[in-house]
Amino acid sequence: MSEENPGLLGGLLKALHPDARGAISAILVFAVFICVFSALAYAPGYFKKLATEKSDQQFCWDLREIQGSAVKFNRCTGELALVDLTQKAIESPKSTTVPTKP
Repeated sequence: MSEENPGLLGGLLKALHPDARGAISAILVFAVFICVFSALAYAPGYFKKLATEKSDQQFCWDLREIQGSAVKFNRCTGELALVDLTQKAIESPKSTTVPTKP
């Protein structure tokens, strides 16, 4: 019979005393249990935060009326864009970007 090469981990485990192997196995099982339990305990709060948190981009844009025209204003970059609210524009939305002074 030929003996198979157990590899690095197999060689280390064979070198250990059987009681030490049992202790290492128990520690690994305990660590996995704690990790899984922690993940399950924190998962509802994490997903609730993801569902309620808005991205920075959503807070940047604001729709305002200036001199009778609808204007999209980006508070983050200072960009202005005119919005055409006619029926034809609603069917195919387009906006015109207006350069701002620095």
